[in-house]
Amino acid sequence: MERTKRCFSGHWRLFYPGFQWLARNKNSKWLLIFDNIDQYLATDDPDGESYDITEFFPSADHGSIIITTRLP
Repeated sequence: MERTKRCFSGHWRLFYPGFQWLARNKNSKWLLIFDNIDQYLATDDPDGESYDITEFFPSADHGSIIITTRLP
């Protein structure tokens, strides 16, 4: 999560309250969509442009997440 905070610096404070809301037990019927994720960091990133999309997943065991990409 530290890398995410560095990537989005001051904007992280805008994301965090939303993640907290999604993680609440009473909020079980939500859908989070990540569209056009084309710079996913699966392993090592030589150019520094990719990121780990899982850093943006709320810490919850409920709800749904859809990820779209054009990567093969």
